[in-house]
Amino acid sequence: MKKEELLGRLEEERVNLFRAIEGLEEGEMTLPGVEGEWSVKDLLGHIAAWEREERLVAQRIAEEDAPRFDYYIDPRDEWREWNAREVERRRGLPWSDILEELTREHDKFKEMVERLSEERLGRKATAPWGWETTVEELIRVQYQHERGHAKSIWEWRKRGG
Repeated sequence: MKKEELLGRLEEERVNLFRAIEGLEEGEMTLPGVEGEWSVKDLLGHIAAWEREERLVAQRIAEEDAPRFDYYIDPRDEWREWNAREVERRRGLPWSDILEELTREHDKFKEMVERLSEERLGRKATAPWGWETTVEELIRVQYQHERGHAKSIWEWRKRGG
């Protein structure tokens, strides 16, 4: 996929995410039950945390020959722990801080993609979760991740969330 298409998908899914939360009052943002016990606010903090993580991993793969990561996130158990830790870190923050982080991380992610050459999109390396990936795949994962959580928010709203 070309860089411009990837950027378009990133923007499309962000617009969809913001449509999913449009009109929600701040108090509604903290109601549990959107995904498990997570609230909309928790989900948005989770998205911001992963966008940062995906960006940092993608940058290293794009910029370094044979990058090595000094940490490992086991997808079987540690993703759940990592997610819980990141959500908990943000739980006490005001909604405005979550929104600011979400926007900042998305802007940084898009800026990183914009700086990449088409060639760099295809660079491969082993990610911290143990499998080989490309920069392009990490970008696709990010917008698909947002799409999935936006869908959860829409479904929660339909249930009367």
